[in-house]
Amino acid sequence: MGLLILYVITGAILVVWEKRNFASKGLSILIPLRFAVLFHAIYLASEWLGMGPLTSPHILQAMALSLGLMYLISLRRRNSQGMLLVIFPLLLVILVGSQMVPEGGVLRDEVALHARSIFLHIMLALLGYASFFMVTLCSFLYILQSRVLKVNSHPLWLSRIPSLLELTEIKWRALTFGLVFFSLAIGLGKLSPYLWDVPHHWGAKEILSVMTWSLYLVLFCAKKYFRQRKEVFAYVSLVGCVLLLLTLLVLNLSPFSMGEIGI
Repeated sequence: MGLLILYVITGAILVVWEKRNFASKGLSILIPLRFAVLFHAIYLASEWLGMGPLTSPHILQAMALSLGLMYLISLRRRNSQGMLLVIFPLLLVILVGSQMVPEGGVLRDEVALHARSIFLHIMLALLGYASFFMVTLCSFLYILQSRVLKVNSHPLWLSRIPSLLELTEIKWRALTFGLVFFSLAIGLGKLSPYLWDVPHHWGAKEILSVMTWSLYLVLFCAKKYFRQRKEVFAYVSLVGCVLLLLTLLVLNLSPFSMGEIGI
């Protein structure tokens, strides 16, 4: 509950920050969010160090942290109220879900003793998923903005999202971080027979994860090609979002319904 209250207060501060136009005084609207994400990270690190059973709230709190963290990393010092209007409510929904799901353990009894290293594996995967979500969001905004500019329209919301050039830089940064985190998560998962005494097998979860990773790896490796064909990149990354959503459904990582995660 403490994290949810923290982000509700942060949301209220962000509204006041925007209304009083503190950004014009050189104060970034990201400052309150940075403090909230920092406190969130410290809290989750302390939970990890003293971890007993791995529970559903732990995973949803990690999902919310991943989303906030990758938003800040991808944008760096840029300010985007439009993107924040998508990210912040989603972050709040996930934290509300963490208060509603049962607090029972999500690991089978035979691997419950390895909760700390499994949670690290899950956190890395969630950081990868959050990065790929940022790529998808940037791609969607790129397509939308391109269509609007082609008809010489300049609606008010256009000034609240990054330019086409900035969106391109943000999505490449998010893609790079996503591949690093997701590769580490897959590598740790491959070591499961040695770390957690769990035989490795190819199920729906593993196949979808590798397909998602492979798609974004192709996008990264063909960076030179896609820099010349930005809209093609945007549409292909939307396919990656579908794979990502299917993986989360297979893993049963819903903010309001979560059972055993099958590790």
